[in-house]
Amino acid sequence: MASAEQLVLDLCNPDLRENALLDLSKKREIFQDLAPLLWNSFGTIAALLQ
Repeated sequence: MASAEQLVLDLCNPDLRENALLDLSKKREIFQDLAPLLWNSFGTIAALLQ
């Protein structure tokens, strides 16, 4: 199982973004601090807006 941190890093890679989003959406209940992690990680919000 991929960690939340690795999945967030994968969001910045266009080739991995779709699978990372799918995994994060399926496991959002497991990752307790997902929202702050997404918000505070560098470049993630910009990558999601692309």
